[in-house]
Amino acid sequence: MYDCAYKAFEKVAIDNALSWPIDIFQLVKNYKVSLITYDELAYRNNMHILDFLKWMPSQDGMYMQYKGNICIAYNNRKCTETQRFTIAHELGHIIMDHKEDTEQNDKYANCFARNLLCPADKVSTNDLECSCVIANKFLINDRAAKVRVDMIKTDLYYMKKLGIVY
Repeated sequence: MYDCAYKAFEKVAIDNALSWPIDIFQLVKNYKVSLITYDELAYRNNMHILDFLKWMPSQDGMYMQYKGNICIAYNNRKCTETQRFTIAHELGHIIMDHKEDTEQNDKYANCFARNLLCPADKVSTNDLECSCVIANKFLINDRAAKVRVDMIKTDLYYMKKLGIVY
């Protein structure tokens, strides 16, 4: 079911010899994907940021073709940890070659981002007691850390079942 997300994570981890917490900005550059902030896009379109946000399909981020290149646009007014998750999520869409914005593709991109930023097997059993420790260690927001705790058994199960090694 989520095989594509786990396999995409494995490929990225192997191809880039990742260590955690990852530098998501450098990783995106490795894939020749451009980054642009919502503030910059608003400015380039002569829009006030609040008007621009009303126009955007997502308040967090999106990927698109921009001037012939693949680009991730993200809301730089969100906290850094949320920006990191958004960029990882959008990179997941790109790597998994999602052509449509569907609920299922978003779930796959979330799985990819969760495992990219905070792989289940890198979380210590002691850290599971407090999601704030995970958030600080992996530079993710509290919500992502709580999801990591909730999904750790599922992710470990599927990584083992699929033979994910990186």
